[in-house]
Amino acid sequence: MKKLLLVAAIATLPIISFAQDGIRGLPKAGAFSVTPEFGVDVIDNSKYSSAYSETLAGAGTYLGRAATAAVTFSSTAQNFDQVFDRALNYGASFNYGLSDSTELFGRFKYTHADAKDFDALNVSAALTYGGVVLAGASTLKGKMSDFDSYGFEVGSRFFFNNDSAFKPFIAPSLGMTRVSSMDLEKLTFNGSNVLANSAKFYDATWTYNLGVGVGFRYDISKNIAAGLETGYRYQSSLDSNHSDLGRASMNNKGERSFIPLTAGLNINF
Repeated sequence: MKKLLLVAAIATLPIISFAQDGIRGLPKAGAFSVTPEFGVDVIDNSKYSSAYSETLAGAGTYLGRAATAAVTFSSTAQNFDQVFDRALNYGASFNYGLSDSTELFGRFKYTHADAKDFDALNVSAALTYGGVVLAGASTLKGKMSDFDSYGFEVGSRFFFNNDSAFKPFIAPSLGMTRVSSMDLEKLTFNGSNVLANSAKFYDATWTYNLGVGVGFRYDISKNIAAGLETGYRYQSSLDSNHSDLGRASMNNKGERSFIPLTAGLNINF
């Protein structure tokens, strides 16, 4: 135990000495740096699809008795986190210091989220024949193709408490993202896929992004700082494709409002 405490104390000496000596990492006026980043979208209940309902009905006579039949297809609105697992983000931020409290940055990011099964379509049927009503209902499971996007954004970071190794910041930004096309890959009932082919849902789309980040950097050395950032991001809606589904009201959403959590290691050149 004593050896473990001694090793831990020795490991923390560089951090303590940097803080005590007032040696600051980034930002520095005229200095370039790069920040490899990894993160996850911790909250994302954006509307991915809209509610939909349609009824097909018919009436006639069979063996001298009146018969009517109606089948209703419906779906509830789905949020992004109901259709996909948590989105993972991989990227890098390239920074240029304007002063000891401000820097400009450009960020490139790749986002991926695995699709998961969700309640896609409710089917209910009612048959009336000779005054007798027969009815039933079932739910079909759906699965989309995975979510993939590539994007960039530019912004600025404004740092506070710059005389300390711990430096909080705020970072407004804007940018563009290319979201890959997404199809309804499966529609299953009792484990069998009822789709002959995947159905187009959203086309590949360029979206615009707005955001504000809050976080901090902590100087590990003169040229290296660890950081953590969260905040709010908005991504505009996707382009719908109705060629297969033919239901404009189902896939007219696709915009995202989410909260990411990103860790990075800032390296000064």
